[in-house]
Amino acid sequence: MGSETSEPYLPLPHSERVVSMPIVNPQTGGKSKSFRYVGLVDLHVGETIRDYKGVSDIDRFIQQAMIGYQGERYALALMHEGYTIRKVEYCLITRPSILYKHPSVSWAVVKKGNKTACKLFRAANAETKGDAAHYMAERRAKDGAGEYSIEERTSGNPTRQHYEDECIAWLNDTEHGQRVKPHSHYLNDYKLLQARWSIHNAAKHILYCRVNDRWQTNDRACHAFNRECPYLDLCVALQNGRGTETLIHEEFTTRKRNPELFGHDVGEGLPILTHSMIQDLSCNMLYYWKHERCLEKKRVADNEPLWIGSAIHIALDILNKTGDFNAAFIAINEWAEENPLHGEDAEWIKDQQIARAGAMVRVAADRWLTGDRGGETAGGQ
Repeated sequence: MGSETSEPYLPLPHSERVVSMPIVNPQTGGKSKSFRYVGLVDLHVGETIRDYKGVSDIDRFIQQAMIGYQGERYALALMHEGYTIRKVEYCLITRPSILYKHPSVSWAVVKKGNKTACKLFRAANAETKGDAAHYMAERRAKDGAGEYSIEERTSGNPTRQHYEDECIAWLNDTEHGQRVKPHSHYLNDYKLLQARWSIHNAAKHILYCRVNDRWQTNDRACHAFNRECPYLDLCVALQNGRGTETLIHEEFTTRKRNPELFGHDVGEGLPILTHSMIQDLSCNMLYYWKHERCLEKKRVADNEPLWIGSAIHIALDILNKTGDFNAAFIAINEWAEENPLHGEDAEWIKDQQIARAGAMVRVAADRWLTGDRGGETAGGQ
């Protein structure tokens, strides 16, 4: 029946939940003895699945959703539990790209009548003010009749709350296109069958790579989505016959398995296969380093999309169940403590990501949740 862009509807009776199903060969009906499929459905409303997504590019995501299988995989798992699912709705929220800037104070030498400073002297103190005064005297001597003064100027974000408010304004700004947008499409039998095959084929491929120890690289995945793969240096070392253990010790740490399922009971049984794991098979070595070796780079920037995505899912789940903003933002901060960041400026980057997640939750709630649910924000002081 095609796709549509529309406002998702309410009420929201079935909030975030884990769904699971056996992995089946669509041709023979045989069940996998090595994996089971597990997914996390944000909301299940009647015959519709709703999925909140933090994305970098809304139009690109919509294009990928039309040919990808994430919604169909979730639908198959719910159908396995006896539900009828006909439609997938995505609530798309662009991850803010503006940066959390350290607050700073500067001396500005300004010519009368101009707003733009002739020169800025960073880190305002007695020494830099003397430098500014010396520069102003030089400008006056050169200019003759010009009138100059020294002004104190501040820049950056004085608090995390200030930065979160900036992110909210950025998300609501439509001058450069919509940064918060719903999109939906209807399911069809052909795509559901292909989704079932995609799960079965992924499970077989992982077993083949394990048994034969054949984890091959895909050079086209090294800079997918305009981001360098965090495991690129490991692959380069491996392909050139060098050891990787020293590099792993210096630049990597152990990651939790399936952090997107944080706080959820996935039950007992076979090892799990998730949508994220299947997506990471775009490069066998990416899958190997991330899921077989459970490595993640210590540099915090590489982990931001998944970190923020998981944080907003946890907060929106609490909002859908309770309507309590304070509890939702406490959950974001608890997620940050449970999943610490690594590398230089880790504390500052953590504050940036908490504020971004808080802004995304606030805007998503204003757009898609009912009621006047005021309350605090995630930023704080």
